Amino acid sequence: MSLPGPCTLYPGEPLFRGSLVVRKNRFVVTCRMEETLVDVHLPNPGRLWEILYPGTKLYLMASKKGKLPYRIIGAETPRGPVMLDTVRANHVGAFLLEHRLIPGLEEWTLTGREVTFGSSRFDFLLRRGRERLLLELKSCTLFHEGGAMFPDAPTERGARHVRELVTLSKEPDLRGGVLFLVQSPESKVFLPDYHTDPAFAEALYEARKDLWIGAQGMGWHRDFSLASLSEPLKIPWEILPQENADGGCYLVLFSLPESLHIPTGSLGNLFFPQGYYLYVGSATSGLTARMHRHLRKRKNLHWHVDYFSQHAKALRGIPLRSSTPCETTLAEEVASLASWEIPGFGASDSPLSSHLFGFSSNPLHLREFVTLLLHHRMKKMLSPSQAQ
Repeated sequence: MSLPGPCTLYPGEPLFRGSLVVRKNRFVVTCRMEETLVDVHLPNPGRLWEILYPGTKLYLMASKKGKLPYRIIGAETPRGPVMLDTVRANHVGAFLLEHRLIPGLEEWTLTGREVTFGSSRFDFLLRRGRERLLLELKSCTLFHEGGAMFPDAPTERGARHVRELVTLSKEPDLRGGVLFLVQSPESKVFLPDYHTDPAFAEALYEARKDLWIGAQGMGWHRDFSLASLSEPLKIPWEILPQENADGGCYLVLFSLPESLHIPTGSLGNLFFPQGYYLYVGSATSGLTARMHRHLRKRKNLHWHVDYFSQHAKALRGIPLRSSTPCETTLAEEVASLASWEIPGFGASDSPLSSHLFGFSSNPLHLREFVTLLLHHRMKKMLSPSQAQ
């Protein structure tokens, strides 16, 4: 899709380069600028596992307020730069709306930004004659092999906004909508991320007939001027009723700060090297409760992983919701990336030799492992040729 003119996020402001060392928390990243380590602000609360690997090249701008000297505006990926500054996403949205570049909204005129209706504030107000449209904008950075999903971390606020837009759209001459700006021009298909936030996915699915919902892909030049727009992404709503359920397979990530011999019930006393561990399991129902059981210390010791979790630190559970069996395939793929495995662990009813796999470093910092996760998250929404 051609652009009518330049859309530059930071006109006239110098950009700086750095490389990621570590993400200290949701909003602070340590990066290397030449030979100096600097803490910088990350204006994006998402997990960003698929973007923020150690060594990732970062684009920064001098901060005008706050304690940190720079803020991250984007990151370099194998497919080009990605915009991470959620604060400036509305600037892009306004440009697209003002120039009538969003298919389905060409007849609407942007008349307000950051408008308050009821108890909430919404990003845009548009008009078409007597009709008004409240539009909420979401910047999407989770994409892979033609698919895109939002959010990459649970968002109670997002689900609440969707429900409020549905309620407000019942008023005369007032409609609601949600626009997802996907930071990739190669994405073709979009769905709410039911693996990460089933409540948001359910809210959006239930609202699909009451709200205008669209997803638009885009690409960026390295000066963070808008380079391209894709065609609108398809939204295969029919997938959600079957797949957005509390069943499927899951991973639990543990860390073990020192090598230990640990009693594991029927397997006896086993040696576990220091490092990180991924446990692969499944649950046809009650998947969330099963993961939470593995994450807590206090419980009756029954499975091998119950014994292991008394000594290791449970870092997080990673659900992969699916209506079809996926545990064996997932465990085989994780095993191919692991540094070692614990023989027999969690495999009493499995064709595999283990379901607990060791890594010398955090697998969430390994591109190969995160790519594996993305493939499993998105394969149901992609065509067979894309999903392979």
